[in-house]
Amino acid sequence: MDTDATILYILNNYAFAVVQPMTITIELPPEIEASLAALAAEQGMALQDYLQHLLEEQVPSRKVGSLSPAERALMWRESAKGMPHTPPLPDEAVRRESFYDTRG
Repeated sequence: MDTDATILYILNNYAFAVVQPMTITIELPPEIEASLAALAAEQGMALQDYLQHLLEEQVPSRKVGSLSPAERALMWRESAKGMPHTPPLPDEAVRRESFYDTRG
């Protein structure tokens, strides 16, 4: 992760102010670090990125004005960088029949 970059955060459809990233050092027992590293690996993420993702989920939402559709799209693309790629679901997976099987 590039810690020298300026970041515009978006969380729960709200934009946050442009900020310079902050570095935090946390002393963790080895077993907790190992557990977090395993969870990060399950998500296909580096430990640092996984921890940032967890922390960002805990930040309370604050609306910072309206963004244009182009700005929202840019923010979404930026927030998705580094996330694991998952292929789209096949059409069969979202058909009515696949939800209800024989119940129609």
